[in-house]
Amino acid sequence: GEEDGSAPVEDPNYGGGAVQTGGLEEAQWVRKDEDGGNPHCWLYWLDCIEQQGTVYMIGKVRVEGSDDKAPAYASACCVVRNVERSFFILPRVDPETGERRKMQEIWAEAKAALVPSCVPRSEPFKCKGVKRGYCFGDDDVPRDADTEYLKVKYAARCRAPPTSLCKRGGRAIEKILGAGATPLELFLLKRKLMGPCWVKINAPVARANKLSWCALELEVDDPKKVTLARECQRPAPPLVCTTLAVKTVVNSKTHQHEVVAVAALTHRGVQVDGATPDGGRGEDERLFRAAPEAAEGHKAGTRRWTCVAARPLGADVASA
Repeated sequence: GEEDGSAPVEDPNYGGGAVQTGGLEEAQWVRKDEDGGNPHCWLYWLDCIEQQGTVYMIGKVRVEGSDDKAPAYASACCVVRNVERSFFILPRVDPETGERRKMQEIWAEAKAALVPSCVPRSEPFKCKGVKRGYCFGDDDVPRDADTEYLKVKYAARCRAPPTSLCKRGGRAIEKILGAGATPLELFLLKRKLMGPCWVKINAPVARANKLSWCALELEVDDPKKVTLARECQRPAPPLVCTTLAVKTVVNSKTHQHEVVAVAALTHRGVQVDGATPDGGRGEDERLFRAAPEAAEGHKAGTRRWTCVAARPLGADVASA
C-alpha cells in the first residue's frame, strides 16, 4: 500500500532496540550448543492460545548477532503440536470386599465408555496406575496421598469425557477428576510456565505456510520440547502497545451500530518487567475514519480505513 505520510516519525533512540518486520534467516534466530549440536531458540512468550488441541505461543525472539547495546527483536509464533489431554479416574469401592476396584476393571470400563465416542480407535489411548493425593473441595474423594487412580492420556484434539460420567461414574468408576482442564491449562502447568518469560524451543522447524502475522513462525511436534530457558540471562524485550477507542453510530436504515471512527494511542518501548523509562516518550496518536461503503476498489459491505490525523506526543494534530 501507499506510505502513510501523516504518521509521526519514530524516534530511533527510543524503545531499547530495533524491530525486525521482515522474514528471518535461520542464522538470525537459531542457536546451537558449543559442540554445534542441539539446535534451539529462545522465545520470550507473552501469550498463548489453543485451537483444536494445538497450542500457539506468541512472543518475541532476539535477532542473533545484533548489537547487545541496541538489540533487534522480531515477533514470533511457536506452534506446539501433539498436546495431550489427561485426567484421573477414581475406582469405586466394591461393596462385597470393601476395597476399591482393580485397575484392569477401571481400564476396561473407561475404554468402553470413551472409545470411540470421545477417542477414535485410530488414536492412542494411554493408561497407567498412579498414586495421588487430593486437596480440593469434594468431600467424597479420599485425602490419602497413596490413593490409587488410573491416569488416562490421549490427544487434546479429541473430546473430553462427558460430564455425567465424570460426576456419577459407572459400575467400576466412582469419579473422573481433572477432565475439565483445558489443553492450554495442562500445557502451561506441565511446562511450568507461570507467566511471560524466556523459554527454550528445542529442535524447532520454521514454517513456510504461516498461520499468524508474526515475522517468524516455528513448529515443534512435542510439548516437551518447550522448556524454561533458565540459562538465558537476557532482559525482557520492549513491547509496542496500542490502545484503541472505537466510535459507533446507529445506521438509520439497518438500525445496527456501526463503527465510524477509531482512535489509536501507541506507546513504544514498554517494559513488561518494570517501569518504562522517560514516562511516555515515544507515544503517538492516530485517528482513523471509515470511508463510505462500496468505495472504488473495495467490495460492497467492506470498509476502507484512512488515517486522517496523527500527533506525536506534545505536538499539534497534523491533518492528513
